[in-house]
Amino acid sequence: MTLQKSRLMFLMELLNRETDEEHPITIAEIIDRLKAEGFSANRHTIAGDLNTLTAHGIDVVCNKSRQNQYFIGDRHFELPELMMLVDAVQAARFVPAKQSKALIAKLSALTSVHQADRLNRQLYADKHVKSVNEKVLNTVDLLHATIHDGKQVTFQYFEYTVTKKKVLKHGGQVYQFSPYALLWNNDSYYALGFSESHGKVVKFRVDRMASPKQTG
Repeated sequence: MTLQKSRLMFLMELLNRETDEEHPITIAEIIDRLKAEGFSANRHTIAGDLNTLTAHGIDVVCNKSRQNQYFIGDRHFELPELMMLVDAVQAARFVPAKQSKALIAKLSALTSVHQADRLNRQLYADKHVKSVNEKVLNTVDLLHATIHDGKQVTFQYFEYTVTKKKVLKHGGQVYQFSPYALLWNNDSYYALGFSESHGKVVKFRVDRMASPKQTG
């Protein structure tokens, strides 16, 4: 990778993560940050780099004044949209707390560090209890692939005791299931499909599935 490309990548990351409408940055500040990272830079090269980013679709906004200030304008997600997604993740009972934290961190990386601070807030919801099944996202991925491929899954089904201990239902019976769709209902995720054991269309809570496997 050439030094110019490396400098452009650093500049793009700097603008994405550290600037927004309320936190612009001047060319002098950009030069200082680049030099601290070992890049050679001056006003001419930075102006050229900013033009290059703009030409490639990055919305670099300039507040014209005695010292021009720059920040990223339009992003893939606006702050209210990210707040809504964060609230949905926090409210989703089927997503364990550990994975909720990881997902929110990924969402926070889509905006500036200043706005990301506003995403790290606690959502208060009635009866807000998180699942303790940390494999649930893998199960969701498997079910989506199974629906897409028109195949079946096998799994066992469990429930929790009052001490949060998993207990397999019906002696560990293995269910043969043809999923049709995933449904969101009452803050829980369900798989809707045909169950060979029941002989009819039923729904299962995704976070209660154990050892799911795709079959032919």
